[in-house]
Amino acid sequence: MLSNENIDQFDNRFTAIINEINDLGKEYTNKEVALKILRALPKKWRTKATIIKDTKDLKMTSTRQLFSMLKAYEYDLNYDDEASESATLFPTKSVAFKVSKFEKHSECKTEK
Repeated sequence: MLSNENIDQFDNRFTAIINEINDLGKEYTNKEVALKILRALPKKWRTKATIIKDTKDLKMTSTRQLFSMLKAYEYDLNYDDEASESATLFPTKSVAFKVSKFEKHSECKTEK
């Protein structure tokens, strides 16, 4: 995956390459394709790639399913980046209140 590429672009580029290789007569299993995709991900995706390798049966996971999982993760990453960016732009300030002794006032009675 290129550094300026999102998952959709990577999906399109990778699919085109795999289709061309298939046209030349080389067939890859689902597991081989999945491992190639996961190895191509950037370092910040390493945790997600490891989780997918450990929890999914890559022999049964299609390329579409894998890219769907990665697109959902990319959305989460972008959401986290935007949230931390807005926190930097609009920093919050902690406020503390001092409590003073409270005296009970007698009830005011109005005369009629």
